[in-house]
Amino acid sequence: MVSLAELYGRAPVPLQNAMATGYGVREFSRRYTGGFRRVVAELEQHQWADPDELAADQLRRLRDMLTWCGREVPHYRDLFRDLGFSPNDVSEVADLAALPLLDKETVRADPERFLPEHPGRLVAQTTGGTTGTPLRYWATLDAVRFNYATYEARSRRWAGVRLGDRMASLHGQPIVPADDQDGPFWRHNYAFNQLYLSVYHLNPTTLPAYVDALERFAPRVVVGYLSAVHRIATHLLET
Repeated sequence: MVSLAELYGRAPVPLQNAMATGYGVREFSRRYTGGFRRVVAELEQHQWADPDELAADQLRRLRDMLTWCGREVPHYRDLFRDLGFSPNDVSEVADLAALPLLDKETVRADPERFLPEHPGRLVAQTTGGTTGTPLRYWATLDAVRFNYATYEARSRRWAGVRLGDRMASLHGQPIVPADDQDGPFWRHNYAFNQLYLSVYHLNPTTLPAYVDALERFAPRVVVGYLSAVHRIATHLLET
């Protein structure tokens, strides 16, 4: 049976753009609906709070998270019991030092013990792998939306841009087949108003084409691996 990744790799560029956009439609629903806008508004309001108010809010959220973990997640329920640890006794972030650090191997050895018993809808996630072998884990839908609301309020808006602004991305997803040496070396995700450029095809020969694509797309914001952005910027300065 042909996998979705294999089907994508064999598809012509227009169909790959459509598939990338389909992925964007699904991810838009996951990331940016539900409580997303409410959390963005809360975060924008909180950025002007005084330090004591922020500390109190941080402590409340921390206790809530620990209480939920101790109730729902077998690993933490057993750990808290064995250590005599109570979330209600946490009075500052430093109290987390009472808990042992969690490493990836512990999760990888028994991933089921890290799943909540009443999860609602869970979304598969994967660590980036920059500090070792990537790890697959699960997050609640609320956690996913909170993460992207934080990115919106604390990154995009601080930089003067918003969700939906034209964005050029240079990350590690294999959006262009590795053996494609003719280009184009980018694909469109129209759901995100995004031009996704392959970091694996950047070389002295292809750099002019990347610059032309960026000029035509005219992004309001460029995000991605610093090394890839630096390589394009250096090429611009040199030429």
